[in-house]
Amino acid sequence: MKHTWLITLLVLNTILLSCTNDREPAPAPTRPKPTNDPPAAFTVEVSDITKSTALISWTEATDPEKDKVTYSVVLDGRELATDLDSASFVAGELAPETRYEGYVLAHDPQKNSARSNFFFTTKSPYTTFSRHYSIGDDASRTGSLCKTSDDGYVIAGTTYKPGLDQWIMFVMKIDSVGDEQWKVIHELNIAGEKVAVSETMDRGFILAARNFILKTDAKGNVLWKKEILLDCVFSSVIEASDGSIVVIGEIGRKKAISQNVTTQALLLKLDAGGNQLWEKRYGSSKYSMGRDIVQTPSGGFVLLCQTEYSGAEKEESERSIDRDMDFWVISTDPSGNIHWQKTYGDRRYDFAAKLKATKDGGYVIGGSSWGAYDFSDMRVIRIDGSGSALLDKSIDNGFSFQTGSIALTDDGGYALTGYVKSVYDIFFGIYKLDSGGNKEWEHWYGREWEGSYGVDLLQNPDKGYMVAGYSAAGYFDHSQVWVLKLDPQGRYEE
Repeated sequence: MKHTWLITLLVLNTILLSCTNDREPAPAPTRPKPTNDPPAAFTVEVSDITKSTALISWTEATDPEKDKVTYSVVLDGRELATDLDSASFVAGELAPETRYEGYVLAHDPQKNSARSNFFFTTKSPYTTFSRHYSIGDDASRTGSLCKTSDDGYVIAGTTYKPGLDQWIMFVMKIDSVGDEQWKVIHELNIAGEKVAVSETMDRGFILAARNFILKTDAKGNVLWKKEILLDCVFSSVIEASDGSIVVIGEIGRKKAISQNVTTQALLLKLDAGGNQLWEKRYGSSKYSMGRDIVQTPSGGFVLLCQTEYSGAEKEESERSIDRDMDFWVISTDPSGNIHWQKTYGDRRYDFAAKLKATKDGGYVIGGSSWGAYDFSDMRVIRIDGSGSALLDKSIDNGFSFQTGSIALTDDGGYALTGYVKSVYDIFFGIYKLDSGGNKEWEHWYGREWEGSYGVDLLQNPDKGYMVAGYSAAGYFDHSQVWVLKLDPQGRYEE
């Protein structure tokens, strides 16, 4: 019995030891792993944007663990830089007028990162601007614009002088970015008439306004002044290939020339010292006026004029203005004798503005045609060297447009400036037409209730445009000279 009890006790002990050995030991308590947070949020700014570069800068992204933070820059999916210590980067070799999107990554040594997005658009490859210029103490108006041999521009016009109670003459030079280089005011009473300007071969300038002609040096200082003792008003002036000065305008503004003729187109030639060589008058209808002039390769001249309507009779009930006018082109020899002359009209008041010589030996006329209800269309007429019309286009834009000037464009088309008259306002307008006279684009510049006028324009070598006019710089201000340098689509950047 005693042995049985001992055996049972031994078996139970063995079973208990076996169960104890099969059991896994309890795991030792573990410490939680330390966390590593990404750098804090930061902001990105893009500045100094040009046509091909942009400065990307950002605020410092601090790391919670005080680890070193470096940066990567990604633009349009392409990594431009990595492991940057600085807080800025210049992106280069960008395309002009292109929108870019990207981000900056701030990362610590453990590859934790924070991201900040950005976007920007590169600028136009063209230098553009819009500038107002104060000339005197009161209102000023642009008369004409010419490009100078040093790639600057000269603007001539008239400014009102309250002390004299007169509209007097000014000429101003600006550089290619619109900064004023010099300005000269000539106290000649020109009664607010247009001032024409041309650069001369000695890099001086010739100015004509009302019945005055001035020759200046390259800084606008007067070398000689000529007052023509006639009842005349000049519209355009050029230096001829022989160094002489030729001006065109009209005579008879105050007093009729005869019972049947009120005004005539006037052409004067002076030598380089301002001495008059000869005078020619044109026109036998009641009203004739000279507007512009170009010299031909043979040394003669082509004159743009306008003359009283001479075509088919018109019913009195159809008349919307007191007289009808046609465009009138006259070709002369070097002495002003007529080779040929032709009129172009369509029973409206045709207002001649500008004449340009074309590369094929012809000419293009820019002007306006006024009809009923004081409404004006822009008008473009292209003629060959004999005066035959190749294109005669009247463009109705839905608003009245008065042409100030026309320029030939490098693609064979035309650019025109002038003013657009809406219901309540007048805006500075510029239009681009193709070679067939069809509108490609237009822009109106100016603000409501101001009155803005485009006067003259030219195309620059970069295919953009330089346009001069005048406008108030702010509400109720006096008018100031306004110059716009535009890209090939007629735009400028603010």
